[in-house]
Amino acid sequence: MVATKDYYRTLGVDKKATPEQIKSAFRKQARKYHPDTNKGNPEAEEKFKQLSEAYDVLGDPKKRAEYDNPINQFRSAGAAGNPFGGGNPFGGGTTVEWEVGDLGDLGDIFSGIFRGRGTGGRTGPGAGGRTAPPPEQVYETPVELSLKEAVEGAKRLVRQDDGKQLEVTFPAGVVEGSKVRAGKNHTFSVKLQPDAAWRVDGRDLHGEVEVPDYLAVLGGQVTAKTPTGKKISLEIPPGSRAGKVIRIRGKGIPGLGGSPAGDLLLHVKVTVPEHPDERARKLYEELRQAAAGESASGPSA
Repeated sequence: MVATKDYYRTLGVDKKATPEQIKSAFRKQARKYHPDTNKGNPEAEEKFKQLSEAYDVLGDPKKRAEYDNPINQFRSAGAAGNPFGGGNPFGGGTTVEWEVGDLGDLGDIFSGIFRGRGTGGRTGPGAGGRTAPPPEQVYETPVELSLKEAVEGAKRLVRQDDGKQLEVTFPAGVVEGSKVRAGKNHTFSVKLQPDAAWRVDGRDLHGEVEVPDYLAVLGGQVTAKTPTGKKISLEIPPGSRAGKVIRIRGKGIPGLGGSPAGDLLLHVKVTVPEHPDERARKLYEELRQAAAGESASGPSA
C-alpha cells in the first residue's frame, strides 16, 4: 500500500485552515501531549513527535505548499528523465506497484512516493538505485518568555525524547520569532508574552513616565522603572508637554550577533494631584490669577 502521513488530520484541522488556526491547534495539542506533562508515557511522547512533525510542515508556508501540491515534487523527482516517458525517476531498474485501492486518493499516492515517507511500494529484482537516507527531523516547540526574560536572558528545563532533561538557555536579546537550537533535533521558537507596561517595536521599548504638572512646567528629575524593574533617574526638560518622548539609547532589548541594542522610549504622562491640600490649592489659585492677569493686560506696547 502506498500511504502518506495526513498532517492535517494529525493536527485536527481542515485542509483550508489558516496559519493562525494551524498554530492554535498545534499549541493546544502540544500542551496536552508534551513530555514534561506526560512523564513515562511513551504514547504521549510519540503523539508529541507526530504533532511536531506535522507543524514543522504545515506551519511553514513553503513546506505546506509543497505538501499540498505533490505533483511539483513529482516533476522535480523525475529530473533524471521524463517521469511519464522512458526515463525512470526512481533509479535504474526500480519499479513501484500499487494495489487498486491505492488509487482512491491520488494526492496520498503522490505524497507517499515522492516525499519518501513510507511508500509501501515493492522494488523489482533489477533495482539498481539507492535510496537516500531521510533528513533528520527537527522538532520545533514554541516557548513563551516574559519581556524581562527576553531582556535579561532565561533558562528552561525541558525533557528530551530519551527521557533526559535538557537545560535550554535563551540569551539576553531574543525577540518574537527568535529560534534557539538545543540537543540534536530540537528547536525552540520564542513567543513574547504581552506586557501591560511596555510596547515592543523591534528592539525598541515604549513605555510611560509619570511627571507631576509642576515638573512638566519647571523641569527637574523623576524616577522611572525599566522593563527589568531597575530604577533610573530621568531629567525632564522645562515645558514638557504630555506625550513628549524621552529616548534612552541602548537601554531597550539587547542586540544579538553584533546587532545594536534597542532604545528605551518613555512618553511623558503629566499628572495632577487628585486631592490637593490647602497650601497646594492656594498656589494653584495664585497661578490661575497670574495667568488671568497676563491674559487681561495683553502684550505690553
